[in-house]
Amino acid sequence: MKMREIILDFTSLLDVIMIILFWFILNYQSETTRVREQAKAAEQTAVQMQADAEKRREEADELMQTASDELEALAEVNERQASILSAVKEFRQGRNLNLKLVNRTSYWYLDVSIGEDEPLGRIYDDEEKRIGLELNRMLSEAGFSPDYTIFCVFSYDSSSPDSRSAYNSVTRELKQMMLGNNQFSYTQIDRAIPEEDAE
Repeated sequence: MKMREIILDFTSLLDVIMIILFWFILNYQSETTRVREQAKAAEQTAVQMQADAEKRREEADELMQTASDELEALAEVNERQASILSAVKEFRQGRNLNLKLVNRTSYWYLDVSIGEDEPLGRIYDDEEKRIGLELNRMLSEAGFSPDYTIFCVFSYDSSSPDSRSAYNSVTRELKQMMLGNNQFSYTQIDRAIPEEDAE
């Protein structure tokens, strides 16, 4: 047998290899598509989860802010109640703010004191527009904080000459003070003795 006479035919082998190759290519393509779809689904899930987490974080922030606001409001209410109770106690002990209107022939003044025995000073008629400022200054110097509840007793003698004008000036300023400070309130007492009681 001569070497030249051996002819190998690889055509059918080549066909089989090509079929196997096509099968791998098609299988790879479908696998790639499936992996891409899974990756896309995972990405969408991650985006959705991130959006949900962001929404939950915002809701948690809102809840925290609401809780913080409520705690602050509760603390303010407790401080306010404590201040009111303290002012009521001092009022019962006669340690409220006293304003006594004193009329003289050509002028008037306010005697300012805590209770009867703790004088804070005087405010004269030429300072009538500054009554609120002067009272706040005196109270601050006496150790009262600006947010402290103050009960004030304003006393005057309506039978005194020219008392009406002085009374109007003082009450106007006290009302302004109440508008600017809801922790301040006052009542008034007329020291005039009725004529039937004088006899």
